[in-house]
Amino acid sequence: MTTAKDPVTGLSYEPIFISSEHGDGLPDLFQQLRGHIPMQKEEEYEERKQKRVERYITYKEMLLDEIVQLKKDELDKEDAEMDTQDYTKEIEEFVKSWEKEFDFVNKDPHENSDFDSDNEINPLDTLDSLGRYMSSAKR
Repeated sequence: MTTAKDPVTGLSYEPIFISSEHGDGLPDLFQQLRGHIPMQKEEEYEERKQKRVERYITYKEMLLDEIVQLKKDELDKEDAEMDTQDYTKEIEEFVKSWEKEFDFVNKDPHENSDFDSDNEINPLDTLDSLGRYMSSAKR
């Protein structure tokens, strides 16, 4: 491969050809750039990813506690005569289904910047069916 010279710095480099349509060359570009990232920044990024996972787990546990209580209240209103075994089974199935859906919606929490503690966006905030913002603090 031929090298080129940067007109500003005078440094030589190998051009990397990138296809925006097919993504060709992006791994090569990433490898070239990765060598210039200071080790401290990589460590900071790994710490941030760990904090995202911790925050994800905290939110999941908090929401699960709330939603299980709502489900229990709903079951108590629907059928006061339900035996303990059926009641427990219903709750367990509900929790399993909810956790599966929560994990599906929040794939790769270590890569999800919504879980950054310094992010202005609270992952618990949402939009209602009309598209209006609803703060988790008002619930």
